[in-house]
Amino acid sequence: MYTLVAATFICIAAFAINYPGNGKSGFGGATGGGSLDINTDLTSIIIDLNRGAGDFNDILVIYIDSKSSGGFSSTKKLTDAQYELQRAISGFDGGLQRSTFNFSDDFKPDYALAFGVKNGDFPGGAILVKLEKEMPFTFISQPTMNDSLSNTAAKYTVSVTPAQIGLQFASSFKFMATYISSTGYRSDEAIGDPMTDFTSGWNEYTSTTPPLIFDRTLPVVFGNFSGALKGAAADLTWSTKTEINFKQFELQKSNNGSTWVTAATIASKNINTGAQYSFTDRNVTDSKTYYRLKLISQDGSYFYSGIIILRKGAVTNIDLLGNPVKNVINLSISNNDAANYKFELFTVDGRRLAVQNYVHVAGTNNVSVNVPANAKGNCILKVINGSEQQSFKIIVE
Repeated sequence: MYTLVAATFICIAAFAINYPGNGKSGFGGATGGGSLDINTDLTSIIIDLNRGAGDFNDILVIYIDSKSSGGFSSTKKLTDAQYELQRAISGFDGGLQRSTFNFSDDFKPDYALAFGVKNGDFPGGAILVKLEKEMPFTFISQPTMNDSLSNTAAKYTVSVTPAQIGLQFASSFKFMATYISSTGYRSDEAIGDPMTDFTSGWNEYTSTTPPLIFDRTLPVVFGNFSGALKGAAADLTWSTKTEINFKQFELQKSNNGSTWVTAATIASKNINTGAQYSFTDRNVTDSKTYYRLKLISQDGSYFYSGIIILRKGAVTNIDLLGNPVKNVINLSISNNDAANYKFELFTVDGRRLAVQNYVHVAGTNNVSVNVPANAKGNCILKVINGSEQQSFKIIVE
Protein backbone atom coordinates (compact mmCIF):
# COMPACT_ATOMS: atom_id res chain seq x y z
CA MET A 1 0.00 0.00 0.00
CA TYR A 2 2.73 2.48 0.98
CA THR A 3 4.68 1.74 -2.20
CA LEU A 4 1.60 2.36 -4.34
CA VAL A 5 0.83 5.68 -2.66
CA ALA A 6 4.42 6.89 -3.11
CA ALA A 7 4.32 5.99 -6.78
CA THR A 8 1.10 7.95 -7.17
CA PHE A 9 2.73 11.02 -5.62
CA ILE A 10 5.64 10.79 -8.03
CA CYS A 11 3.36 10.33 -11.02
CA ILE A 12 1.18 13.32 -10.22
CA ALA A 13 4.09 15.55 -9.24
CA ALA A 14 5.64 14.93 -12.65
CA PHE A 15 2.74 16.61 -14.43
CA ALA A 16 2.90 20.23 -13.36
CA ILE A 17 1.04 22.46 -15.81
CA ASN A 18 2.90 25.49 -17.15
CA TYR A 19 1.03 28.72 -17.92
CA PRO A 20 3.13 31.32 -19.82
CA GLY A 21 2.96 35.07 -19.25
CA ASN A 22 1.45 37.36 -21.87
CA GLY A 23 4.81 38.70 -23.10
CA LYS A 24 4.19 42.26 -21.88
CA SER A 25 6.80 44.14 -19.82
CA GLY A 26 5.26 47.29 -18.38
CA PHE A 27 6.86 46.54 -15.00
CA GLY A 28 10.03 44.97 -16.41
CA GLY A 29 8.82 41.53 -17.50
CA ALA A 30 9.00 39.49 -14.25
CA THR A 31 5.45 38.20 -14.85
CA GLY A 32 4.70 38.94 -18.51
CA GLY A 33 7.99 37.33 -19.51
CA GLY A 34 7.70 34.58 -16.91
CA SER A 35 5.24 31.76 -16.25
CA LEU A 36 3.35 29.86 -13.57
CA ASP A 37 3.78 26.16 -12.79
CA ILE A 38 0.86 24.68 -10.83
CA ASN A 39 0.96 21.19 -9.38
CA THR A 40 -0.50 19.13 -6.54
CA ASP A 41 0.94 16.51 -4.22
CA LEU A 42 -2.59 15.38 -3.21
CA THR A 43 -2.37 17.50 -0.04
CA SER A 44 -1.43 20.98 -1.30
CA ILE A 45 -1.71 23.01 -4.49
CA ILE A 46 1.81 24.21 -5.27
CA ILE A 47 2.21 27.42 -7.29
CA ASP A 48 5.59 28.45 -8.73
CA LEU A 49 6.17 31.82 -10.35
CA ASN A 50 9.08 31.42 -12.76
CA ARG A 51 10.43 34.97 -12.90
CA GLY A 52 10.91 36.56 -16.29
CA ALA A 53 13.65 38.99 -17.27
CA GLY A 54 12.77 41.82 -14.85
CA ASP A 55 13.16 42.03 -11.07
CA PHE A 56 10.14 40.92 -9.03
CA ASN A 57 9.50 44.30 -7.40
CA ASP A 58 5.70 44.30 -7.33
CA ILE A 59 2.87 41.94 -6.37
CA LEU A 60 1.38 38.98 -8.22
CA VAL A 61 -2.35 38.57 -7.60
CA ILE A 62 -3.96 35.27 -8.60
CA TYR A 63 -7.76 35.45 -8.71
CA ILE A 64 -9.35 32.02 -8.20
CA ASP A 65 -12.81 30.79 -9.22
CA SER A 66 -13.45 27.45 -7.56
CA LYS A 67 -17.26 27.43 -7.46
CA SER A 68 -19.98 26.97 -10.05
CA SER A 69 -21.90 30.04 -8.83
CA GLY A 70 -21.26 33.28 -6.99
CA GLY A 71 -18.03 35.23 -7.09
CA PHE A 72 -17.19 38.68 -8.40
CA SER A 73 -17.48 39.96 -11.96
CA SER A 74 -15.13 42.89 -11.29
CA THR A 75 -12.73 44.40 -8.74
CA LYS A 76 -14.75 47.62 -8.87
CA LYS A 77 -16.49 47.04 -5.51
CA LEU A 78 -13.48 45.66 -3.63
CA THR A 79 -12.51 48.17 -0.93
CA ASP A 80 -9.99 46.44 1.35
CA ALA A 81 -6.89 48.63 1.23
CA GLN A 82 -5.51 48.02 4.74
CA TYR A 83 -2.12 46.69 3.69
CA GLU A 84 0.01 46.26 0.55
CA LEU A 85 -1.30 42.83 -0.51
CA GLN A 86 -4.94 43.78 0.07
CA ARG A 87 -4.49 46.97 -1.97
CA ALA A 88 -3.05 44.94 -4.82
CA ILE A 89 -6.01 42.54 -4.74
CA SER A 90 -8.53 45.40 -4.73
CA GLY A 91 -6.61 47.48 -7.28
CA PHE A 92 -7.40 50.40 -4.95
CA ASP A 93 -5.07 52.74 -3.08
CA GLY A 94 -7.61 53.48 -0.34
CA GLY A 95 -8.20 57.01 -1.58
CA LEU A 96 -9.14 58.18 -5.07
CA GLN A 97 -7.05 55.92 -7.31
CA ARG A 98 -8.38 52.61 -8.66
CA SER A 99 -7.43 50.25 -11.50
CA THR A 100 -10.58 48.24 -12.12
CA PHE A 101 -10.33 44.77 -13.68
CA ASN A 102 -13.63 43.59 -15.20
CA PHE A 103 -13.44 39.82 -15.62
CA SER A 104 -14.69 37.84 -18.63
CA ASP A 105 -18.25 36.48 -18.54
CA ASP A 106 -17.22 32.92 -17.60
CA PHE A 107 -14.90 33.95 -14.75
CA LYS A 108 -16.17 35.12 -11.35
CA PRO A 109 -13.45 34.62 -8.73
CA ASP A 110 -14.27 34.16 -5.07
CA TYR A 111 -10.71 33.93 -3.70
CA ALA A 112 -7.43 35.73 -4.25
CA LEU A 113 -3.83 34.77 -3.52
CA ALA A 114 -1.30 37.63 -3.51
CA PHE A 115 2.43 37.56 -2.89
CA GLY A 116 5.50 39.75 -3.29
CA VAL A 117 8.99 40.35 -1.93
CA LYS A 118 10.23 42.96 0.55
CA ASN A 119 9.89 46.46 -0.86
CA GLY A 120 10.10 49.58 1.32
CA ASP A 121 7.84 49.15 4.36
CA PHE A 122 6.32 45.97 2.90
CA PRO A 123 8.11 43.02 4.57
CA GLY A 124 7.32 40.54 1.79
CA GLY A 125 5.16 37.44 1.94
CA ALA A 126 1.81 36.04 0.84
CA ILE A 127 -1.84 36.20 1.80
CA LEU A 128 -4.88 34.12 0.81
CA VAL A 129 -8.30 35.73 1.25
CA LYS A 130 -11.94 35.20 0.39
CA LEU A 131 -13.20 38.20 -1.56
CA GLU A 132 -15.86 40.34 0.12
CA LYS A 133 -17.82 43.37 -1.06
CA GLU A 134 -17.30 45.19 2.19
CA MET A 135 -13.94 45.77 3.85
CA PRO A 136 -12.13 43.71 5.01
CA PHE A 137 -11.63 40.53 3.01
CA THR A 138 -12.04 37.29 4.94
CA PHE A 139 -8.54 36.25 5.97
CA ILE A 140 -7.76 32.58 5.28
CA SER A 141 -4.00 32.17 5.65
CA GLN A 142 -0.51 33.58 5.17
CA PRO A 143 1.14 30.89 3.03
CA THR A 144 4.86 30.41 3.31
CA MET A 145 6.78 31.99 0.44
CA ASN A 146 10.39 31.22 -0.45
CA ASP A 147 12.91 34.00 -1.15
CA SER A 148 10.54 36.71 0.10
CA LEU A 149 13.51 39.05 0.61
CA SER A 150 15.00 38.71 -2.90
CA ASN A 151 13.60 40.30 -6.06
CA THR A 152 15.92 38.31 -8.34
CA ALA A 153 15.16 34.69 -7.37
CA ALA A 154 14.54 32.39 -10.34
CA LYS A 155 11.39 30.96 -8.75
CA TYR A 156 8.90 31.93 -6.04
CA THR A 157 6.81 29.15 -4.50
CA VAL A 158 3.56 29.42 -2.53
CA SER A 159 1.28 26.55 -1.45
CA VAL A 160 -2.38 26.42 -0.39
CA THR A 161 -4.66 23.51 0.46
CA PRO A 162 -7.71 22.68 -1.69
CA ALA A 163 -10.03 23.22 1.29
CA GLN A 164 -8.74 26.78 1.72
CA ILE A 165 -10.16 27.72 -1.69
CA GLY A 166 -13.42 25.82 -1.29
CA LEU A 167 -12.45 22.57 -3.00
CA GLN A 168 -12.96 18.97 -2.03
CA PHE A 169 -9.59 17.30 -2.60
CA ALA A 170 -7.40 18.83 -5.32
CA SER A 171 -9.95 19.20 -8.11
CA SER A 172 -10.00 21.81 -10.85
CA PHE A 173 -10.37 25.59 -10.61
CA LYS A 174 -10.29 28.61 -12.92
CA PHE A 175 -7.80 31.42 -12.43
CA MET A 176 -5.92 34.35 -13.91
CA ALA A 177 -3.03 36.41 -12.55
CA THR A 178 -2.18 40.10 -12.78
CA TYR A 179 0.98 41.99 -11.81
CA ILE A 180 0.28 45.16 -9.83
CA SER A 181 1.94 47.56 -7.40
CA SER A 182 1.13 47.83 -3.69
CA THR A 183 -0.81 51.04 -4.46
CA GLY A 184 -3.13 49.37 -6.97
CA TYR A 185 -1.23 50.73 -10.01
CA ARG A 186 -1.68 47.88 -12.49
CA SER A 187 0.81 46.81 -15.14
CA ASP A 188 0.04 45.31 -18.54
CA GLU A 189 1.72 42.06 -17.42
CA ALA A 190 -0.54 39.09 -16.75
CA ILE A 191 -0.86 35.33 -16.94
CA GLY A 192 -4.10 34.25 -18.57
CA ASP A 193 -4.94 37.52 -20.33
CA PRO A 194 -3.20 39.39 -23.19
CA MET A 195 -4.22 42.79 -21.65
CA THR A 196 -4.82 44.01 -25.20
CA ASP A 197 -4.51 47.80 -25.57
CA PHE A 198 -4.15 48.25 -21.79
CA THR A 199 -1.77 50.95 -20.59
CA SER A 200 -0.15 50.45 -17.19
CA GLY A 201 -1.67 52.71 -14.52
CA TRP A 202 -4.87 53.35 -12.58
CA ASN A 203 -6.92 52.41 -15.62
CA GLU A 204 -9.99 50.24 -16.18
CA TYR A 205 -9.68 47.05 -18.22
CA THR A 206 -12.39 44.70 -19.44
CA SER A 207 -11.27 41.17 -20.29
CA THR A 208 -12.87 39.06 -23.00
CA THR A 209 -10.43 36.16 -22.58
CA PRO A 210 -11.61 32.88 -20.99
CA PRO A 211 -9.80 32.07 -17.74
CA LEU A 212 -7.07 29.49 -17.38
CA ILE A 213 -7.96 26.13 -15.81
CA PHE A 214 -5.93 23.97 -13.48
CA ASP A 215 -6.93 20.32 -13.39
CA ARG A 216 -4.55 17.82 -11.80
CA THR A 217 -5.80 15.16 -14.24
CA LEU A 218 -5.13 17.29 -17.33
CA PRO A 219 -3.33 14.82 -19.57
CA VAL A 220 -0.93 17.07 -21.46
CA VAL A 221 2.14 19.16 -20.69
CA PHE A 222 2.66 21.81 -23.36
CA GLY A 223 5.99 22.70 -24.97
CA ASN A 224 6.61 25.48 -27.52
CA PHE A 225 4.44 27.33 -30.04
CA SER A 226 5.82 29.34 -32.99
CA GLY A 227 4.90 30.46 -36.49
CA ALA A 228 6.08 32.15 -39.67
CA LEU A 229 4.31 33.74 -42.66
CA LYS A 230 5.00 32.52 -46.18
CA GLY A 231 3.05 34.66 -48.61
CA ALA A 232 -0.65 34.42 -47.73
CA ALA A 233 -0.14 31.36 -45.50
CA ALA A 234 0.96 30.94 -41.89
CA ASP A 235 3.08 27.90 -40.99
CA LEU A 236 2.45 27.07 -37.33
CA THR A 237 4.36 24.52 -35.24
CA TRP A 238 4.07 23.40 -31.63
CA SER A 239 5.12 20.61 -29.33
CA THR A 240 4.11 18.77 -26.16
CA LYS A 241 6.26 17.20 -23.46
CA THR A 242 3.78 14.44 -22.61
CA GLU A 243 0.30 13.28 -23.63
CA ILE A 244 -1.90 10.75 -21.82
CA ASN A 245 -5.51 10.25 -22.96
CA PHE A 246 -5.43 13.72 -24.49
CA LYS A 247 -8.12 14.59 -27.05
CA GLN A 248 -7.27 17.49 -29.39
CA PHE A 249 -6.02 20.99 -30.09
CA GLU A 250 -8.16 23.85 -31.33
CA LEU A 251 -6.06 26.34 -33.28
CA GLN A 252 -7.69 29.73 -32.72
CA LYS A 253 -7.01 33.00 -34.53
CA SER A 254 -7.92 36.64 -34.01
CA ASN A 255 -7.37 40.00 -35.67
CA ASN A 256 -7.38 41.94 -32.38
CA GLY A 257 -6.25 39.58 -29.60
CA SER A 258 -9.70 39.60 -27.99
CA THR A 259 -12.24 37.96 -30.33
CA TRP A 260 -11.26 34.43 -31.37
CA VAL A 261 -12.45 31.96 -34.01
CA THR A 262 -11.41 28.34 -34.52
CA ALA A 263 -9.21 27.90 -37.60
CA ALA A 264 -8.62 24.15 -37.25
CA THR A 265 -9.02 21.16 -34.94
CA ILE A 266 -6.06 18.79 -34.71
CA ALA A 267 -6.31 15.38 -33.05
CA SER A 268 -3.77 14.39 -30.40
CA LYS A 269 -1.09 11.81 -31.22
CA ASN A 270 -1.27 10.58 -27.59
CA ILE A 271 2.46 9.91 -27.25
CA ASN A 272 3.42 9.82 -23.59
CA THR A 273 6.87 11.28 -24.28
CA GLY A 274 5.42 14.21 -26.24
CA ALA A 275 4.96 15.00 -29.92
CA GLN A 276 5.52 17.60 -32.63
CA TYR A 277 2.66 19.22 -34.58
CA SER A 278 2.28 21.56 -37.52
CA PHE A 279 -0.54 23.25 -39.40
CA THR A 280 -0.67 25.71 -42.30
CA ASP A 281 -3.36 28.37 -42.19
CA ARG A 282 -3.92 29.32 -45.83
CA ASN A 283 -6.54 31.95 -45.05
CA VAL A 284 -4.46 34.83 -43.65
CA THR A 285 -6.34 38.00 -44.61
CA ASP A 286 -5.44 40.49 -41.87
CA SER A 287 -2.24 42.51 -41.62
CA LYS A 288 -1.77 41.28 -38.05
CA THR A 289 -3.02 37.86 -36.94
CA TYR A 290 -2.99 36.47 -33.40
CA TYR A 291 -2.83 32.69 -32.82
CA ARG A 292 -3.28 30.53 -29.74
CA LEU A 293 -4.04 26.87 -29.00
CA LYS A 294 -6.84 25.51 -26.87
CA LEU A 295 -5.73 22.15 -25.43
CA ILE A 296 -8.69 19.90 -24.67
CA SER A 297 -8.68 16.69 -22.63
CA GLN A 298 -11.00 13.71 -23.06
CA ASP A 299 -13.24 14.89 -20.18
CA GLY A 300 -13.70 18.34 -21.72
CA SER A 301 -11.31 20.27 -19.46
CA TYR A 302 -8.96 22.62 -21.28
CA PHE A 303 -6.35 25.36 -21.05
CA TYR A 304 -4.73 27.79 -23.48
CA SER A 305 -1.24 28.22 -24.84
CA GLY A 306 0.50 31.57 -25.00
CA ILE A 307 -0.32 33.90 -27.91
CA ILE A 308 1.89 34.54 -30.94
CA ILE A 309 1.46 37.38 -33.46
CA LEU A 310 2.22 37.10 -37.19
CA ARG A 311 2.24 40.12 -39.51
CA LYS A 312 1.43 40.06 -43.20
CA GLY A 313 3.01 42.22 -45.87
CA ALA A 314 6.30 43.01 -44.12
CA VAL A 315 9.46 40.96 -44.13
CA THR A 316 10.57 42.55 -40.86
CA ASN A 317 8.50 44.04 -38.06
CA ILE A 318 9.67 45.05 -34.59
CA ASP A 319 7.29 45.87 -31.73
CA LEU A 320 8.19 47.34 -28.35
CA LEU A 321 6.47 45.30 -25.63
CA GLY A 322 5.83 47.78 -22.85
CA ASN A 323 7.10 51.29 -22.05
CA PRO A 324 8.28 52.60 -19.51
CA VAL A 325 10.73 49.80 -18.74
CA LYS A 326 12.64 48.48 -15.74
CA ASN A 327 15.90 46.53 -16.09
CA VAL A 328 15.06 45.10 -19.53
CA ILE A 329 13.51 46.20 -22.81
CA ASN A 330 11.29 43.52 -24.33
CA LEU A 331 10.80 43.41 -28.10
CA SER A 332 8.85 41.22 -30.51
CA ILE A 333 10.75 40.65 -33.77
CA SER A 334 9.00 39.21 -36.83
CA ASN A 335 11.31 38.33 -39.70
CA ASN A 336 10.66 35.59 -42.22
CA ASP A 337 14.42 35.13 -42.58
CA ALA A 338 17.19 34.38 -40.11
CA ALA A 339 19.10 37.55 -39.26
CA ASN A 340 21.69 39.13 -36.97
CA TYR A 341 20.58 42.13 -34.92
CA LYS A 342 22.52 44.67 -32.89
CA PHE A 343 20.80 46.69 -30.15
CA GLU A 344 22.38 49.96 -29.03
CA LEU A 345 20.99 51.99 -26.13
CA PHE A 346 21.77 55.73 -26.05
CA THR A 347 20.98 58.72 -23.87
CA VAL A 348 19.05 61.46 -25.66
CA ASP A 349 22.31 63.45 -25.99
CA GLY A 350 23.95 60.58 -27.90
CA ARG A 351 26.02 58.83 -25.21
CA ARG A 352 26.00 55.07 -25.79
CA LEU A 353 25.03 53.09 -22.67
CA ALA A 354 24.91 49.48 -23.87
CA VAL A 355 25.35 47.16 -26.86
CA GLN A 356 23.80 43.71 -27.29
CA ASN A 357 23.73 41.25 -30.19
CA TYR A 358 20.94 38.85 -31.08
CA VAL A 359 20.74 35.98 -33.60
CA HIS A 360 17.19 35.67 -34.94
CA VAL A 361 15.74 32.48 -36.36
CA ALA A 362 13.00 32.78 -38.96
CA GLY A 363 9.54 33.64 -37.65
CA THR A 364 8.33 35.66 -34.68
CA ASN A 365 10.34 35.69 -31.46
CA ASN A 366 10.55 37.77 -28.30
CA VAL A 367 13.93 39.15 -27.18
CA SER A 368 15.02 41.03 -24.04
CA VAL A 369 17.64 43.80 -24.08
CA ASN A 370 19.34 44.37 -20.74
CA VAL A 371 19.26 47.93 -19.37
CA PRO A 372 22.38 48.99 -17.40
CA ALA A 373 21.97 50.37 -13.88
CA ASN A 374 23.17 53.84 -14.93
CA ALA A 375 20.34 54.26 -17.48
CA LYS A 376 17.48 56.47 -16.26
CA GLY A 377 14.82 58.63 -17.87
CA ASN A 378 14.51 59.14 -21.61
CA CYS A 379 16.73 56.94 -23.81
CA ILE A 380 16.90 55.83 -27.45
CA LEU A 381 17.11 52.18 -28.48
CA LYS A 382 18.56 51.66 -31.96
CA VAL A 383 17.91 48.29 -33.63
CA ILE A 384 20.32 47.50 -36.49
CA ASN A 385 19.86 44.68 -39.02
CA GLY A 386 22.45 45.00 -41.78
CA SER A 387 21.71 48.28 -43.58
CA GLU A 388 18.30 48.64 -41.91
CA GLN A 389 17.86 50.63 -38.70
CA GLN A 390 14.92 51.39 -36.44
CA SER A 391 14.84 53.55 -33.30
CA PHE A 392 12.54 53.54 -30.28
CA LYS A 393 12.15 56.18 -27.58
CA ILE A 394 12.41 54.40 -24.22
CA ILE A 395 11.54 55.66 -20.74
CA VAL A 396 13.68 53.87 -18.14
CA GLU A 397 12.31 53.90 -14.58
